[in-house]
Amino acid sequence: MIMIKKITVKRPIEGFNKKCSYRICIDNEKEIELKYGEEKTIEIDSKSKWLTAKIHWCGSQKIELLDTVNEVAFEVRGNKFLNQRFPILAVVPLFASSFAMNSDYEMLKNLGIGILIALLAFVIATLTIGKHKWLCIENIN
Repeated sequence: MIMIKKITVKRPIEGFNKKCSYRICIDNEKEIELKYGEEKTIEIDSKSKWLTAKIHWCGSQKIELLDTVNEVAFEVRGNKFLNQRFPILAVVPLFASSFAMNSDYEMLKNLGIGILIALLAFVIATLTIGKHKWLCIENIN
């Protein structure tokens, strides 16, 4: 006999990602779209194993559903650092490159190029390795 579980997924009102919808996936199959400030309840069977949230190419870590009760509520929110502060930090390499190219001193030019390379490596690593930390799912029961 397959039991049905009810899962409520809530997206709070945040100061970012207003225009983007979060996709909620159950076992990478069933998807619902969660808009800004929205709350939805979905029914799944008791054999469902994982809950994840996705936005663009990034997302959240998997939350296990097998041990949950029949009615459970989750809140999906964006990682504050990655969604608010990271885009500002990603613009810094532009300033570092202009600093490096316009300097008359060889040492300052090399320092600027070193800062540029380090920041670009940080941005690329965050977008690839940290892509499953862009959203956070918390149990709010």
